[in-house]
Amino acid sequence: MRDHLRSARLVDLLDTAFQDLPEPVAPPQSCYQRLVRGGTHRVRPADAPGQVAAAMVTVTPTGIPVLRPGEAVGAADGPLLRYLGALEAVDRRFPGFRSETHGVTVDPGTGDYLIECLRPAADGTPAPGNAGGRAAAPAQRSGPADGRPARSRRCVVGRVPRGSGHWVDSEQDHVRVVPRARTRFDPPRSTSMIIVGVIAFCVVLAVLAFVVPRLSRHPQNGAQRTLGLGSRAGSKAPGPLGRWLSKPFRSSSRAVGRSGSAGRRARGHLPF
Repeated sequence: MRDHLRSARLVDLLDTAFQDLPEPVAPPQSCYQRLVRGGTHRVRPADAPGQVAAAMVTVTPTGIPVLRPGEAVGAADGPLLRYLGALEAVDRRFPGFRSETHGVTVDPGTGDYLIECLRPAADGTPAPGNAGGRAAAPAQRSGPADGRPARSRRCVVGRVPRGSGHWVDSEQDHVRVVPRARTRFDPPRSTSMIIVGVIAFCVVLAVLAFVVPRLSRHPQNGAQRTLGLGSRAGSKAPGPLGRWLSKPFRSSSRAVGRSGSAGRRARGHLPF
């Protein structure tokens, strides 16, 4: 096995493949659109010359891509196809020591390497791109016959103004507004609800302390014990973070105590 690997010169072929980089002929975004819409096919490395890759090919080691979407696979005697051919030969001869190459599928029936490439057009042209071999820019549509300006094919995904409760979603040719999904924990709204709950409890406790002073001590002590637990748990965090986390609990506990005391004092000032 070592003699075969030495004679195959895999390291030299891989080094040459990294130095002689493939030529980009199509934008990666168009390759992805073709991939998800069934506009690609899998071909053997022997049939790959003149094709354009639709998926990334990464060899391990080193884990660095040797072919990216939109790049030409190259000639049959190019460094990339020579390396994949040598690697395929090693896998065939030593099946228990198969290499790990991301982006290359092995045919379970024949054991051939298969690369995901763009499907040729109807006229037989192998790949999109201009004559100079540079990456083709996305096509821009002209305006309709009635003279109205055409809408852009690319849209920005973002949020509509705050408070509307909707998200902006983008499709290929237009923008549509869809209702924003409610989450179980919305930080700004949850914080507001907690503050409102503490204020409401303080108001109820003050009224209860004014009407029935003795019965008001039990809910006051229970609330202060609960808030004290939260304060102690938050203070266990290191440094200023602990003080910041425990401060809301301490403030709420003081507010509860002041509300109960104010209700009882007001009841004690009555003449009856």
